[in-house]
Amino acid sequence: MNILVFSPHPDDDLIGCGGSIAQHVKEGNKVSVVYMTSGESGSLKYSKDALAKIREKEARNALGVFGIRDLAFLRNPDGYLEYKRENLIKLISSRVGF
Repeated sequence: MNILVFSPHPDDDLIGCGGSIAQHVKEGNKVSVVYMTSGESGSLKYSKDALAKIREKEARNALGVFGIRDLAFLRNPDGYLEYKRENLIKLISSRVGF
């Protein structure tokens, strides 16, 4: 089974459904994660670019513990996501090969 997880920011995937992700990996399912943003707006200490790189690296490292290597960072502006059904359909279709 292929599992596709969408996450607004790095870490939301593991906070929200980390147990399910771990269980799917344990069962031998292929898990892929798509991050809508890189979570670059969460710090006064780092620039947005620096924080995005840090958060992406942390996500790779965290999912690497589970052996998950299929990650995509869409790098939409953090805090400015808009739900548009047609964009979501296009995104899902591109990831699952429709």
